[in-house]
Amino acid sequence: SWGLAGDLSITSQAQGDVLYFNGTNWVRLAAGTSGQFLKTQGAAANPMWDTPSSGGNFTLIEDWTASSDVANKTFSSIPNTYKHLKLICSARTAHTNIDHLRAQFNADTGNNYSSIVIYLNTSTSVGSLESLGTASGMLVTATGADANASAFSAGEVIITDYANTVTWKSYLTPSFNPNLLTSGNVYLYYWGGIWKSTSAISSIKIITNSGANIKQNTRLSLYGIS
Repeated sequence: SWGLAGDLSITSQAQGDVLYFNGTNWVRLAAGTSGQFLKTQGAAANPMWDTPSSGGNFTLIEDWTASSDVANKTFSSIPNTYKHLKLICSARTAHTNIDHLRAQFNADTGNNYSSIVIYLNTSTSVGSLESLGTASGMLVTATGADANASAFSAGEVIITDYANTVTWKSYLTPSFNPNLLTSGNVYLYYWGGIWKSTSAISSIKIITNSGANIKQNTRLSLYGIS
């Protein structure tokens, strides 16, 4: 230990240490752990190491790719420990033309789903459709058999506050359908929907609007947002 003008006190040192003034002396703050940051607590307090909050982080719950054509896909045993859910979709079905994926939450097949979509392409400035009181909720667009064999749709579903037991569950979905890749046959969709239940969502069953199979290589990735 040594002093300079009576106000410097350093008893040891190591790489990553920080020197600060505590109001009386210059003292050493030992290095924090990997990933921590140096946090000020204001002019009347000493600095400290802190760990970044986990808010906004994405945790993969399940990443599924269809290895063959299937009738449906169910995400089950969804933890209730996140704030929101995100489902990223690359989808195609065996239907003859444009199709859509639908969702049933917690195996509910009652007429408890309502949704609306606004869509556009180069030949139609804006179009819209609504689906009220149905047994599944319209979720995201999917290419069909008339599209190029390598063409799959892209969509991102956000299900807000899915684990609460007070409110109905709402979701939003922007999605893109390349379809035939000809003028007037490329579509953008924006879906909004609600499941009229206060239950926390613990499972999501994905089916098709047409009843056709979900095609091989469709990929659905479910994330929890903390």
